[in-house]
Amino acid sequence: MSSNDYNGWKNYETWNVNLWIQNDEGLYGFVRDGLEELLDRYGRDWDNVSLTDLKELVRDAFGANKTPDGVSLMDSEIDWCEISDALLELAEGENLQVRAEAFTSPITRLAHQYREELELAEGNDIQVRPDQTA
Repeated sequence: MSSNDYNGWKNYETWNVNLWIQNDEGLYGFVRDGLEELLDRYGRDWDNVSLTDLKELVRDAFGANKTPDGVSLMDSEIDWCEISDALLELAEGENLQVRAEAFTSPITRLAHQYREELELAEGNDIQVRPDQTA
């Protein structure tokens, strides 16, 4: 399987989370406002926004631990790096003031590197404990 096998996304779970954020006006607004607050908190520097911050924002937006389609937001299949990239695009599209170097965020780079290493380990049949993947 390639890295973008479900409508341009890594998998159904990742696509579904993004689908709801991008297409539900209430969720979109909540996430947009939450991104604004995170950026204010971290001096408009996307580099300082963690994946944990973004996960909490998304979970708060849904007000539950699942999407309306039943995808658990705790599902280890969700590619939070891909969601992070989409949220950065959302912030840029909404003209939220994000520093230019955000597109090469160390957090995003490290998260992508970790994902690649994890996929390599799994491809080589190296056992990875579930609590080490999130």
